[in-house]
Amino acid sequence: MAAFKQFYNRFRSFTLIELLVVIAIIALLIALLMPTLQSARSMGRRSVCASNLHTLGVTMQGYCSAFNDWIPGSPNTSGNGACPGGTSIQLYPGTYVWDNTTDAWPAVHIFDWANPLLLMMGGSIPKSILDRYDQSKKNVFVCPENSWIAKVNHPSRIPIETIVSSYATSKYFTYVPRDQQTGTSPGTLFWSHDFVPNDFMPQLDQIENSAVKVFLADSCRIDRGNPRQISNREYGYSTEGAWLNVKDVENDNMSLSYRFAFGRERSYRHGGGLNMLFFDGHVNYQPEGSSEDNNGYGSGSRQAKFWFPSGTDTRNLPSADSFSNRDVIVP
Repeated sequence: MAAFKQFYNRFRSFTLIELLVVIAIIALLIALLMPTLQSARSMGRRSVCASNLHTLGVTMQGYCSAFNDWIPGSPNTSGNGACPGGTSIQLYPGTYVWDNTTDAWPAVHIFDWANPLLLMMGGSIPKSILDRYDQSKKNVFVCPENSWIAKVNHPSRIPIETIVSSYATSKYFTYVPRDQQTGTSPGTLFWSHDFVPNDFMPQLDQIENSAVKVFLADSCRIDRGNPRQISNREYGYSTEGAWLNVKDVENDNMSLSYRFAFGRERSYRHGGGLNMLFFDGHVNYQPEGSSEDNNGYGSGSRQAKFWFPSGTDTRNLPSADSFSNRDVIVP
């Protein structure tokens, strides 16, 4: 019995070396599993982001159905004195009647697509511009990978710090052709340009190949001159699109989005790729790619077809000098 106790006491606990070996094995297993766990979390956040965009896509289609197919988030539609398409249809009847005062705007900005969609979801639209801007950064309007806080660069209207917009509308779908311009003031079709195909209007039924045309996408737009300030040019609600390959040059008049490395790091937040909501309602993930691939038609998220109406002649774009092949007619 004494011999057994002596044997038991000798082997009932680990030696220091054995403990170190066990700790090393555990540390190795954690190191091996950590990337997998991080990847799983990232994929989960990407899925939530895609679900947000899908919800916004369904709501966008409901808005278009209610307002003669006019697309929300355009100076020619929901941001234009609350008269979609320059018509007499009132988006906020009895609440925001256009009277040429700051507080009469139905949206925070002429490119604000979020508050019109919030209205379609049954939400209330505060009269305060500050409150309207703040609510457009909550719930389905926020990508879980986006937590960048910045100060709005317009203290006279919105003197707050808030999360930078997670999603932006594709700006080139908001124009009308020159010959369709009906005026220069709110309530008219005034946002026009030469690049717009003659048969295009910012209406859902006018979007050819809607399965490859982007309505919203991951984006991040702040002041080029001050990364701690959100640009008051469109307040982050719109972007020129990820097709653009512009070098990171010093220019205080530009805004960070897909254009510059600093902004791209925060736009391509899902493993170097974007979630994109298309006009037909589906959501697709695309890696960054290059605008110069495929003879200027681009690859990945930088495919020109994603960001322009079909028939767009890239030689007429406002930033045509940045396009790798100016002869591209967008399919």
